[in-house]
Amino acid sequence: MDDKGVCKALGMDDPSRGYVLLNSMVFFWPTRERLRTMIRARANKGMCHDLLVVDTAKLVESHCDNIRLSPMNSGATKPVAHPRRLDLFKRLEDFPFDDRLRSHQRAKAVAEVCVVGGIRDIGDVVVDIRTAVMVNDLIDF
Repeated sequence: MDDKGVCKALGMDDPSRGYVLLNSMVFFWPTRERLRTMIRARANKGMCHDLLVVDTAKLVESHCDNIRLSPMNSGATKPVAHPRRLDLFKRLEDFPFDDRLRSHQRAKAVAEVCVVGGIRDIGDVVVDIRTAVMVNDLIDF
């Protein structure tokens, strides 16, 4: 992600509003495949990633009002800065899940799970901590 890509994706001259929005949330990948895609990205090659595995039911129970879903990777601006709006993130009850299922596989209907304002009690929902490493295009976690 860079300023030029953020400006292009959001159709604005100043990326600061986009960064403020993104920095106000904690992001989770909803599937292992989404996680693998991020780890395989050129910018992440050769890096180790610490993964917090959470109990989704506990996370939703304790943070339901602050959870937002996105149909796309909101921070991806490379190789193409696909257009997006600042209202990309939808509350659980407002996310067009049925519409997304008509055009996407179930595993790809939701691209990101976000929690607005952070998670102060993250230890209460973490069930495992792993390190992901990519070696010869294989990911171990």
